[in-house]
Amino acid sequence: MWIESSAGYRVRSTGRSGFDYEGPDGPLHIDSEWMASPKVVIDTRSIPVEPPHVLERVMRCWLWAGFDIDLDPPLQWT
Repeated sequence: MWIESSAGYRVRSTGRSGFDYEGPDGPLHIDSEWMASPKVVIDTRSIPVEPPHVLERVMRCWLWAGFDIDLDPPLQWT
């Protein structure tokens, strides 16, 4: 099931280890891992283009859906 934003992008889980992202930048697969609690760990190294931009959108969708998110490795936001 896709989580769609009115801003023109959408995200879905592909199972225990990944997300599909589709947006104005095109499609992208993002590595992730679901934890036992309602939490997902996103592998930030698997986002090759505009990490803050795409990552922010993915995080926004999953936080809206009620899940906690961790980043591995953590990013330094500037």
